[in-house]
Amino acid sequence: MDANARAKVIDTFDGNTHKLDFYIPQGFDGVKGEKGDIGPNLIEIAYIATFIDTFTGNGIEVKEMEDLPLTRKEIDTKNTVTVENNKIKFTKTGHFKVFFKVNAYVKKDGVDFDATKGFVAIGFKPNGTDNIYVGGSTWTTDEVSREITAQGILAIVDTNTEYSLVNLSKKSIYLKTPDLKNINSNSYFVNSPVLITIEYLGN
Repeated sequence: MDANARAKVIDTFDGNTHKLDFYIPQGFDGVKGEKGDIGPNLIEIAYIATFIDTFTGNGIEVKEMEDLPLTRKEIDTKNTVTVENNKIKFTKTGHFKVFFKVNAYVKKDGVDFDATKGFVAIGFKPNGTDNIYVGGSTWTTDEVSREITAQGILAIVDTNTEYSLVNLSKKSIYLKTPDLKNINSNSYFVNSPVLITIEYLGN
């Protein structure tokens, strides 16, 4: 069947028996077809998260230019990345889509809000550089944690390079979510302050 054709099923019924014929285009069986198409079962995605085990008034402090904590790799369908000491390394070269979500805030300086410092800025970058491939920021005028999301695409050419999610604010930020005991669920996925998903897009 041509790689550009649509998948289909033909049901032939003779009055007693159904005969099903499945027509699947090349490239949808998990291998490369004539045109190099990749089937859906080759999707590669990693899901990395941080959970709060002990809730405190301030939340988890992350100082200026420090890495945000990455405590668990929940899913990694094809061993796309490794995670160690809050560092991420890609296991293959190619193009990747990176999405992150962070819940954080900064403290006020005294009683006044300082717009030049009262914001959270987060960046996903290779260590030792200022190359921010995915980044986002938001003001937190009232010391209430806000959700910051960002998404981008990067090309990996060196699998030895380490990447981190970094606090780019010029002061400490605090990762904070509602206490799980105040939520009608015992699942820590409800209130993760840090979440990263990484999807391999191909070469």
